[in-house]
Amino acid sequence: SAGLTAAAAKADDDGRPCVAYCGTGGAGNYVKMVHNGIEYADMQLIGESYAWLRRAGRSNEAVAETFARWNAPDHPLRLR
Repeated sequence: SAGLTAAAAKADDDGRPCVAYCGTGGAGNYVKMVHNGIEYADMQLIGESYAWLRRAGRSNEAVAETFARWNAPDHPLRLR
């Protein structure tokens, strides 16, 4: 089962599977729930940023350029 989990896991930049044993008694479910909460907060932030930028009068193209700058590898606010 561990081999199948490792094979199905997303790989990091070095090709290693992103998988870890988190403990017994639902610990993995808890970790996944926390991960999902963080991910949903990120998506909410992106959506609200889009809405604020549009309300400020920026065009879709200008918003896309802003998001592209924020997503640049060397930008401190990079959207990962």
